[in-house]
Amino acid sequence: MRFLLLVAMIAIIAITPCIAAAVPVKGGVPSALSLLDLSNRAVDLPSFKGSFTILFFFASWSKSCDKEVEMLNELYDAYEKKDLQIIGVSFDRDADEVKQFVKDKKIKFDIFVDKKLVSIDKYAILILPTTFTINKNGEIAGIYVDFDSNLKQSLAKFLGH
Repeated sequence: MRFLLLVAMIAIIAITPCIAAAVPVKGGVPSALSLLDLSNRAVDLPSFKGSFTILFFFASWSKSCDKEVEMLNELYDAYEKKDLQIIGVSFDRDADEVKQFVKDKKIKFDIFVDKKLVSIDKYAILILPTTFTINKNGEIAGIYVDFDSNLKQSLAKFLGH
């Protein structure tokens, strides 16, 4: 019995670094994603290298996400011509609801739908919205969970303004 317990403990210790390595961290490289676009076609997310990227995970029914979308629309308008791409990933199950949300909010940046919720594990999403900033080298520069008034200032700082 002690032998089995010892083997189980060694296995847990051995696997722990593998689990920890999968969680995105500042300075790490974001996981590749293949998701559905708003036409229900499988699409690989654009490359994160070469431009400042804001990767935004949200759901249309969330009030916090709603507020962040408004702020991201403003940023998109202000920085669109300055090497900024904003990518939204919705966890809504109904693409038509997302399309209506995009229309109602006049979202101009790219939106993808993660019906199978694969990015939850890849990006360790626990709270919506969760936002990642990715620098021009394709590395995670920041991770922001939930929305508050400080996020706009943090994103402006990330963009160098």
